[in-house]
Amino acid sequence: MKIFSVLWIGDVFGSVGRKTLIKHLQLLKMEKFDLIIANVENATHGSAINEKHSRHLKNEGVHIMTHGNHLPDFQSELNQEFLKENTLIPANLDPFPTGWMGTKTFLHENLKIQVTNLLGQTFIRNQTTNPFQKLLEIVQKSDADFHFVDFHAETTAEKIALGWAFDGQLTALAGTHTHVQTSDARILPKGTFFITDIGMTGPHLSIIGAEPDGIIAKNFNQKGYIRPSQSFGQFSAVKIKIDLNSKKIIDFDTIFLINKNSKP
Repeated sequence: MKIFSVLWIGDVFGSVGRKTLIKHLQLLKMEKFDLIIANVENATHGSAINEKHSRHLKNEGVHIMTHGNHLPDFQSELNQEFLKENTLIPANLDPFPTGWMGTKTFLHENLKIQVTNLLGQTFIRNQTTNPFQKLLEIVQKSDADFHFVDFHAETTAEKIALGWAFDGQLTALAGTHTHVQTSDARILPKGTFFITDIGMTGPHLSIIGAEPDGIIAKNFNQKGYIRPSQSFGQFSAVKIKIDLNSKKIIDFDTIFLINKNSKP
């Protein structure tokens, strides 16, 4: 049986997240992954990703990097061709930046593999078009054998609704953005893999990546400086295995690993 194996890594946060991702890719090197996806919208200092860090993750084996609501935070990088080639941004951004991709199709052993990035609308400040309508447009034009969608969204209901709406039309749809891995990884009735949120790859002793004191102060309506935590790391991801003959998912697993003894 020929298998197409996918490793999908949740929101990479700051230097701890980058180091933790690289460390665990090295630990997983005995496993052959045909596709490694990572959401990198927090990878540089907790906000967006720059070209230097993108190149580093690419060299370590990440095939496709997806983004989210922090795109405006790296305006200085918007003209970097390397980022345009290797980082997807939400396809439903409006206006959509020139030269970027919200969905990408590439060949793997004569199979067409497509990855799409979308941004939710509920509690998201970015200007977007409707992600349901946008994904419908993309799916109607797609002739991919496998199609993976990173839905970067705040609410569980919006993510689950998109999964059910496109069940059977996608290989997998995974939520990102909330930085907390959910326990609902499953195959929907028509065959699409779904998880509400993959979780965060970043500092474990944190509030979704940041030092707790600044976040707590803000919640008390006090001035607080939000900075990335430098604690030991956690690695959050999902693994998916697909039978190349039937093109059906035959196995999946969630990963949540913590190194309590040292920083990465």
